[in-house]
Amino acid sequence: PASGFVAPAPLGTPALPAWSAAVTPDDSGAYDDFAADEEAGEYLREGASAEMAAPPPSAPMPRAMAKRRASAPGGMPPPMPAAAPAFGRARGAAPPIEVQAAVVFARLRLGAHDDAARRGMLRPESLAETYRESLQACGRRVDFDPAAIVRLAEMQAREIERLSLPASAVAVDRSADRFDYAYAADARVEVPGDGAWHSVPLGVRAMPCDLHYVVVPRESTHVFRLARLQNPTHAPMLAGPVDVYVDGAYVLSSALPSVGPQARFELGLGVEQGIRCARNARFEEARSDERVVAMTELRHTLDIELANHLGRAAPCEVRERIPQAAEGAEVVVEETAVEPPWENWTQARQGRPIAGGRRWLVTVAPHSKRALAATYVVKIYANHELVGGNRREA
Repeated sequence: PASGFVAPAPLGTPALPAWSAAVTPDDSGAYDDFAADEEAGEYLREGASAEMAAPPPSAPMPRAMAKRRASAPGGMPPPMPAAAPAFGRARGAAPPIEVQAAVVFARLRLGAHDDAARRGMLRPESLAETYRESLQACGRRVDFDPAAIVRLAEMQAREIERLSLPASAVAVDRSADRFDYAYAADARVEVPGDGAWHSVPLGVRAMPCDLHYVVVPRESTHVFRLARLQNPTHAPMLAGPVDVYVDGAYVLSSALPSVGPQARFELGLGVEQGIRCARNARFEEARSDERVVAMTELRHTLDIELANHLGRAAPCEVRERIPQAAEGAEVVVEETAVEPPWENWTQARQGRPIAGGRRWLVTVAPHSKRALAATYVVKIYANHELVGGNRREA
């Protein structure tokens, strides 16, 4: 369909009317004749039809006239060479479908009569001319150079683009590549023009928070606070830094991931000093002579204790891991006693799945302790030993 715009012509060439862009891929003859007329300098006048057809073929020449011209000295002059194919294609081929740049005719200026270099030619309006005419139309005095101010603003903008992002900040194009959303602030905000980063409030939203505690005693006895939240809005939450306050007191700064509308996410809140964890491991090695083939049993016992010094109950998740036999290895791993029972844990939600993961989900009453225990046995042939040592727990 006709867009009403054509591609900008080079300076010094006449601008074509807007309707000249309405050429469909089926109008091959229209494209050829249009190109030939353009090269010959035949400019179209407004009001002509956009769907130009090829000119009808000329009537055949009478035989008598043809004989007289053939017998004339020198014969007929050679025919005029055909115009070059338009847009670099052969005559008769289907024209390519191209996206043409829009020409804003209101931004074109005709060269003055006393300007020998630009007289009678259309040229794009400069940015300085646009600002000057806009200010004059508003009744402002223009006793300065608008172009100089524009150049200064562009230079300052380029300097700001070179600024590094604040800590934990994520560029919007990286954080929101899956979303297309416009945020509306609840109130008017003002951003100082000092070339520095500023935080501005867009709105206040309340969301439920489920606080629980996670500890991995095999790696560290620190108990970490973890908040489970849900985005309460139908807008995405972009990744970036977040400051955490509890009862009006600052706790820590963390990083917020990209969160979709109404999606759930977890936010780490640092170490909870009010909950302590202790882990002890015991190892026993025994030989079984009751079987035909002598086996060595490597018994490992884990004792874990949680102490809650808070004034409220603490839901805790204790993560552990037991060894797994390699494929084809002559090793057997058995879980003999676990109190309270634990469950499998694959760590798939974190994007790093593991084998042999286990976890306890327990709630520790305020100002009380909770004991956890697990025992597993590694069985190997009596004349074998494990790579790295038979003891698997420190």
